Amino acid sequence: MSQSAVDLKNQGNKAFAAGDWPTAISFYDKAIEADATEPTFFTNRAQAYIKTEAYGYAIADATKAIELNPKLIKVQAREYQIPHAYFRRGLARTAILKPKEAIEDFKECVRLDPINKDARLKLEECKKIVRQLAFFAAIEIGDEPSAAEGLDLESMALEEGYDGAVLGNEMTQEFIDDMIERFKTGKLLAKKYVYQILIAVKKIVYDEATMVETEIPEGVELTVCGDTHGQYFDLMELFRRNGHPSDKHWYLFNGDFVDRGSWSTEIALLLYAYKWLRPKNFFLNRGNHETDDMNKVYGFEGECKAKYNERIFRLFSESFSALALATLIGSKYLVLHGGLFSDDKVTLDDIRKLNRHSQRQPGQAGLMMEMLWTDPQEEPGRGPSKRGVGMQFGPDVTKRFCENNGLEAVIRSHEVRMDGYEVQHDGKCITVFSAPRYCDSTENRGAYINIGPDYKLRFEQFDAVPHPNIRPMVSFLHPFLSHSLFPSLLLAIVSIESNGALDASVARTFPGSKRGSKWAKVISRLFHQPSILHPLIATAMSSFVTPGQQRYMRACMVCSIVMTYSRFRDEGCPNCEEFLHLIGSQDQIESCTSQVFEGLITLANPARSWVAKWQRLDGYVPGVYAIKVSGQLPDEIRSSLEDEYRIQYIPRDGTQTEADA
Repeated sequence: MSQSAVDLKNQGNKAFAAGDWPTAISFYDKAIEADATEPTFFTNRAQAYIKTEAYGYAIADATKAIELNPKLIKVQAREYQIPHAYFRRGLARTAILKPKEAIEDFKECVRLDPINKDARLKLEECKKIVRQLAFFAAIEIGDEPSAAEGLDLESMALEEGYDGAVLGNEMTQEFIDDMIERFKTGKLLAKKYVYQILIAVKKIVYDEATMVETEIPEGVELTVCGDTHGQYFDLMELFRRNGHPSDKHWYLFNGDFVDRGSWSTEIALLLYAYKWLRPKNFFLNRGNHETDDMNKVYGFEGECKAKYNERIFRLFSESFSALALATLIGSKYLVLHGGLFSDDKVTLDDIRKLNRHSQRQPGQAGLMMEMLWTDPQEEPGRGPSKRGVGMQFGPDVTKRFCENNGLEAVIRSHEVRMDGYEVQHDGKCITVFSAPRYCDSTENRGAYINIGPDYKLRFEQFDAVPHPNIRPMVSFLHPFLSHSLFPSLLLAIVSIESNGALDASVARTFPGSKRGSKWAKVISRLFHQPSILHPLIATAMSSFVTPGQQRYMRACMVCSIVMTYSRFRDEGCPNCEEFLHLIGSQDQIESCTSQVFEGLITLANPARSWVAKWQRLDGYVPGVYAIKVSGQLPDEIRSSLEDEYRIQYIPRDGTQTEADA
């Protein structure tokens, strides 16, 4: 292996640690050009492709690494070593909803490294997904009745304690203004109003054409926005900078309103409220994440059920399938989420004729799938999809489509762009992405496009804004009841309220015994008085993540605190940063934290907690901690702790006790 290739790889690693995935890929490209026989270059690039959601490319790179070394294992001085090529190919296959193929990869990981818990965990997850899919297929029926059937909105009462604006039979600006502020403070809408919004908007969008066509009148500006992905506070920043929807300021949101971010229901409901208020000048295109299979995997279904209920999710699903697939602006710009087609013969008339109501979900082929999933490429012609779904189209394909249909350009979204937008294919293919600092891990800007009656495109960029880590308790009532952190939160609250006197056996039988009933009342009192912000709940809230973000959770191998990868990267370990040096270092984070951990303890005051003392956590900051963390520190870091800092390292994996040390 040449030193120049290694240097390029190392530069790629630095860019990766900084969240600049495209630059990382560029350096890995050059390293591979210098030495195409080194499998780790391909596995590193595969990981960067996974970050950019180029899952097809990731699969190809992992496969190439396997060809070069079928038993590729990352060599590091730590207990659990991952056969990276198989593992990353399994992750990519899981992401594109191919769990059966992913199972084979994770099985091979386990065969090569039997003690690897990461691979075993992923293997069991994929097996569970396959079983669920088989079950759903077995019970699937034809035309299922609408989730709205049987709803009696007239007699439906509002939830006790709802203190927001009243919604009558029509949407009002006053209700939207109140909704915006409620969502900022973590409050939910009354379910009755959610039902009203969903039913009204489903009818509006169902009656629209598959390709909505609009002109921009004099004195009006139309803003085209890309993916927002549940990043509510960044959407608020966009409106702050660019103005809210009005009679003179129209908006088009080009799909992917939901999934990944923590506030998907808030964004979807706000956009729907605007659609109800302004049906003729507020436009919504469907994205590939407004689909059932993506919502199951990437968080929206879980968030919706946690904050509201399953029926509301089903109504969202029905409304998503009714959304338009494209918008034609002034006969000049075709706006659609994904991109162009596998056949040059496809025209705007074919889009107009497409009956989207006969096919609720996009499937694996056809016009709808291509409109939601395809991507541009710089090479001429068409190529396989970097995502593993759909295909890619080159500048010649875009040029022919625009010429055949009298268009100036195609505007699409669907992909992160580091500057928030990108103009490709000689100006005829434009990507706009409106979720800055995507998933709290990609250091991209957001963008939107303003278009006036002159039909000139004016690009605007904006940056991510802070979003709360601790929200009002009322907003967490529903999520915590269904979230995996809830049992630990419950046990910790009970322990504190009883001054640590309640033993684990009573908690395990909770509710049940008389003492269990007593503490059930304590919990109920706390949960129904949002003004009493219990310090422990605040601590737990600060660590709350949506289901879509859970895959980024890691535990420190020294102190066992549990945080997201991005928090370790941006803030370091709050207990161990002085000697672990995690900030900005992917290698250090991977070496010193683990994705595999068991049990969670929520500590508000570790110094006073017997549980903290028992777990050797009493000298640490408040937070959520794991009881057991798989893996051990590399030898060189362990030596540094003992030699430089005089710290005796005791692994958190249960292999060594304080007495052993």
